[in-house]
Amino acid sequence: MSTPEFGYFVNRLIEDIRRMREGNANRYDFYETTFHSIDFHINGHKVGLTYDLRIEVATQELTLLDRIVVTAGVTLSAYEDGNNYTEPSAKKRHNITINTTADSLEDQITEAVNVFTSAIIGNVEIPPAQFDFWKYVAYAMPQFDKIVNVALRNSDDIEHTA
Repeated sequence: MSTPEFGYFVNRLIEDIRRMREGNANRYDFYETTFHSIDFHINGHKVGLTYDLRIEVATQELTLLDRIVVTAGVTLSAYEDGNNYTEPSAKKRHNITINTTADSLEDQITEAVNVFTSAIIGNVEIPPAQFDFWKYVAYAMPQFDKIVNVALRNSDDIEHTA
């Protein structure tokens, strides 16, 4: 899996801090959020992981914090079909707090993003799904014969030429 880049996210946070120090901050400049996701499809079903990160650099009153507040989440979702517009059939989420040790706000942001990328995205993967190939073959081959025979019976335009 490739490592996602969060340069734009970090730059937005640095700009938020700059605007607050200059007294030009907007109402929602006290935090930024970003996310990364991976998914796969198997037999018409979708399974995916979504990683989200929220960093607060100030209070809602736009007062800079000494230590940023970092919350991350990782969600495993399973969809009965591959349709992205439906709610998942099964969903589990873990909320995680990332603690930083750096002194400056800018270094804390870099530290938090590095922890998010390496410890969370790098280590939390989609659980492996067991797939027994020969069990599938043993089930699918007789079913395949039945499906073909039904198609042959239901149409006068096709015939079997094995």
